[in-house]
Amino acid sequence: ELTLHFAPMLCVLFLAAQMQAMLRSNNHQDPPLWMCNCMEVASAALIVQTLLAVLAPTLARRAEDGEGQPQLAAPMDAFDEDALVVRNGPGWIRAASAVAMTLLMATSAAVCAGILSLRMPTENGSGRVAPAVSYTVNLTLQLFVVHLVLAVAANTLPKQRGRSGSKILRVLKLAADTVFFAPALCVLFIGARVRALQVDGGQGLVQPWAAHGFGACSE
Repeated sequence: ELTLHFAPMLCVLFLAAQMQAMLRSNNHQDPPLWMCNCMEVASAALIVQTLLAVLAPTLARRAEDGEGQPQLAAPMDAFDEDALVVRNGPGWIRAASAVAMTLLMATSAAVCAGILSLRMPTENGSGRVAPAVSYTVNLTLQLFVVHLVLAVAANTLPKQRGRSGSKILRVLKLAADTVFFAPALCVLFIGARVRALQVDGGQGLVQPWAAHGFGACSE
């Protein structure tokens, strides 16, 4: 469950990329090949991370019990929610978990950059990105950056004793709880964008007050 926390955000991000590519090409083209490859790698990395989290408890053995029998680690003990990686199990599982999470975040950031590069042509020649799409990218980056900073802090601050480290972790956990709503907001933004496309004949321009609402929710 913890490893699939990013799945809704990835789905909305991929949908935004497909929508932006289709609108830019009058429904004739998909996103560029490199963006599609990044989507595939991100999806595969998330699947691998989930499989590793399921596999780790069966390989991570605790100290033997009173009868000399090995005990398996509980699933919730195998995956570190804050560090976003498998913390128990053989070294190769921990290394593969770290690589999978790195690939997930790197490819997601690449998809965000690709979406912003798919600008729709305007009359003055400069491209534009729809507010719903740009704020979807905004929230996606917020979610991944917050969890990345939390993961770094969870892996480094425990080595430093004192109240300052625990306070930082508490603040970062509160930030992570806040961005939990990002996927739902992105679905709302994309839904408004789709409705605008139906109403104004393919331009997809939402009302200015709605665009300002997107910004207020995102910031």
